[in-house]
Amino acid sequence: MRTFDLNPNVELALYRMTQEALNNIIRHAQASQAHLIISFTPEQVILQVSDDGKGFEIPKNPAELAPGGHFGLLGLYERAELIGADLEIRSSPGQGTHLTVTLPVSLSE
Repeated sequence: MRTFDLNPNVELALYRMTQEALNNIIRHAQASQAHLIISFTPEQVILQVSDDGKGFEIPKNPAELAPGGHFGLLGLYERAELIGADLEIRSSPGQGTHLTVTLPVSLSE
């Protein structure tokens, strides 16, 4: 059987990203539902957090998040970059938000 051997710092970053995403839903989304899915494949870990809340306009560039006061989202991008993950956020007003973190991994026997 193959298992994942994630660095503890990577595990902590994924935990903190999940925590921030869920806190954003509680504070801002006015959602009635939220979903968290963590998938493990031989090539990657995929973390997905989504809600049916009010959504928002996503800036074209992550650097535009700080002037708009979106420090939590900026932190998500920074954490993803630090661990070598890709972060995608999809949202639009009235359509909720969907966040996906995709982390390539190597497997140990």
